[in-house]
Amino acid sequence: MQFTKRMALTDELFDFFAIEDDKGVEVNKPFLMDPLWSEGFSRLTLRIHPGRIKHDLRDARGMVFVPGYKFTLVVKPGLPSADGGKIEKEFRKTYNIGPEDRKPVLPQEWLCDPPRVATRNAMIVRFGEPMNVLMARSCLAVLGPKGERVNGEVAIGDNDDVWQFTPSQPWLDSDYRLQVAEQLEDLAGNRPGALFDKGPDDPPLAAKLERTFRPLP
Repeated sequence: MQFTKRMALTDELFDFFAIEDDKGVEVNKPFLMDPLWSEGFSRLTLRIHPGRIKHDLRDARGMVFVPGYKFTLVVKPGLPSADGGKIEKEFRKTYNIGPEDRKPVLPQEWLCDPPRVATRNAMIVRFGEPMNVLMARSCLAVLGPKGERVNGEVAIGDNDDVWQFTPSQPWLDSDYRLQVAEQLEDLAGNRPGALFDKGPDDPPLAAKLERTFRPLP
């Protein structure tokens, strides 16, 4: 979650966050007690405890999210910021839980719309599913004819399933490469060729981390 200012570090951090089920009851200890802060302490990632998600680690408390039900993330008042202030109002966001996503990220299946030569039109990549926005911005790169990184601007579609790259200079009539870092994740934590929750019967799937494209004439 993204805050509008730098937040304070506090040992009571998890007292200010909760997940409620569709009946308004707080889920018992859903989070992994290891928060991830951005460098500027304005973005916080809370992870669900693996024992409440992964099939081979499932503990007696059961799953946090149940497909077909609604769950609400609650941020409670009082969460402190670094300037001595506090969040004054409760924040709530409700999610509809869909089916389990047990498909790895496979760049070779993405749909790519190449731009035209001598233009600065965007190179468009359609993932086919929403991605982690921050990772989608940093884990994809365009390499030029000599293997150099092409400078430009990245934009993510409203549904987080489309990546657009607009180059700083017009496209050449040459081959380019779209390079994908293996750290890229979809919303379920699946990575290229790797499932977040891999079962013993899931076959290995190889993911290609590069795609070649050529601007259209």
